Amino acid sequence: PKGSDSRAFWMNVHLLAGTSVLVLSVLRVLWRVVSRVPEPIVQAPLLKWLSKLAHVALYVFIIAQPLLGIMMINMGGK
Repeated sequence: PKGSDSRAFWMNVHLLAGTSVLVLSVLRVLWRVVSRVPEPIVQAPLLKWLSKLAHVALYVFIIAQPLLGIMMINMGGK
């Protein structure tokens, strides 16, 4: 129920988990930028483009989700 100690505890756990995901994903993106990536396998140009698009989309979603949660907290759920 609202206002209970249990709810406050789990809200804090949820916030900590989301913040951890955000920090780790930003570190992962930075690591990806500064480190060498494996040599790509030979494939059709369309598949290469689609795989890059999928990677970018995954990184955007992984970073956007915690940011949206932080915005929701700061805006009071509105």
